[in-house]
Amino acid sequence: MRSYVLFAIAIARGLQTEAFSPRQVQHDTRVTGSLRGRTQMSREASSEDTAVATEETFDHVVNKRYACTRFRRYQEPRVNNTETLTASVSDPDIVSRAFQCLGLAQRSPSGFNEQPFRIILVSQCEAKQNLASCCIGRNAYRVRDSDCSAVFLADRESGRNGKRYNEMLRASMIFSEENHRVAGGRSRRHMSGKEMRKLRLIINFMSSCYPWPRFIAVPVSFAVRWLVCGVAMLTRFLRSINILMGSRFVLPTLSSAETWATKNTSLAAMTFLLACTSRGLSTCPMEGFDAGGVRKVLNVPRGRYSIPLIVCVGKSHKMSDEADDTGMSHGSMMSPRYPLKDVVFGNAFGEPFSAGNC
Repeated sequence: MRSYVLFAIAIARGLQTEAFSPRQVQHDTRVTGSLRGRTQMSREASSEDTAVATEETFDHVVNKRYACTRFRRYQEPRVNNTETLTASVSDPDIVSRAFQCLGLAQRSPSGFNEQPFRIILVSQCEAKQNLASCCIGRNAYRVRDSDCSAVFLADRESGRNGKRYNEMLRASMIFSEENHRVAGGRSRRHMSGKEMRKLRLIINFMSSCYPWPRFIAVPVSFAVRWLVCGVAMLTRFLRSINILMGSRFVLPTLSSAETWATKNTSLAAMTFLLACTSRGLSTCPMEGFDAGGVRKVLNVPRGRYSIPLIVCVGKSHKMSDEADDTGMSHGSMMSPRYPLKDVVFGNAFGEPFSAGNC
C-alpha cells in the first residue's frame, strides 16, 4: 500500500518515477544514511587536514622569523650600501604591507580589551632620519636602511579613552547579539551601567589612577599597590594556617601602569613580527634608543606614553660573511636557543616536564 501512495504522490508532482516497494524504500533509506555518514566523515577529515595545514604554516612562520640586522636599501642596487648616513627612499609596497600587518597586530589580546598602545609607522625620509638620530649604534643604520619602522607606544593613561571605550563596548554588545542571532556566532552578555562603571574604575586604576592629576595619582597608585601587596602577604599567611579558606581571599599582584601597558603592547608587537614574516618581510625589534629624543622628533605627548621597542621592517641585505660590532653575523638562519628542558618545567619550578605526569 505504501508503494502505491508514494507512486501517486510522484505522479501528482509531475515527476517521472518508478513504483517503490517497501524493500526499495528501506534500501534507499540505508543508502541515504550511509551517504550522510560519509559526508560527515569527509567534513571531519577535511577539518583535520585544515588544522594540520594551519599548524604547519604557523610553525613555518615562527621558525622563519629572525632579527634582520641589515636591510636592503630600496632603489639602491649597490652591494655594500649599509654604511650610508642618509635615509633611503621607502618601498611603497612594503610600507603598505607593514600597515596591513599592524591591523592584525591590533587583534592581539589585551587586558579588558583596553588596547593600551599606540603605533607610529615611520616611512618618510625626513622622519626616518630624525628617528635614526635617536638610535644607538647600528640601530640607526637599520632605521635608515629599512623601508619603515613601527614605533610602539605603551599608554600609561589609557583611562583617558573612557568615552570611546564605553562606545566600543556598547557597539560590540549590539553587534555580537545580532551576529549570534543570525549566524550563531559568539555573543557578549549585556553589561549593566553598574558593571561598566566598575570596569572603568579598574581600568582607571591600572592607568595611573586617571583622571586624578599626576602629582596625586602617582603616589596614590604607588600606595595602593603596596597596600594590596601587604594584604596579600597577610591573607597568604592566614590561608597557610587554615584560618582563611577559599579563592575569594586571593588578591592579585598589581603592576605599575607602565608595566601593565608594556605587557599588552608587547603582545601586539609579537603579532606584528609574525604577520610581517608571513608576508615575506624581514623585521628587527630594537630597544637601543633615546626614548626622550624619540618622543621629541615624533611629537609624542610627554608623560603619557612610554616607548618599549621599535620594529624595523624591510627586505634583508643578506651578508652572512659580515658581522657587526657585537660579533653577530647577518644571515637568515635560526639563532640558537637553550634546550627546552632548561626553560620549561612541569608542575613546579625546576621539575622536569613529562607528558606522562599530566
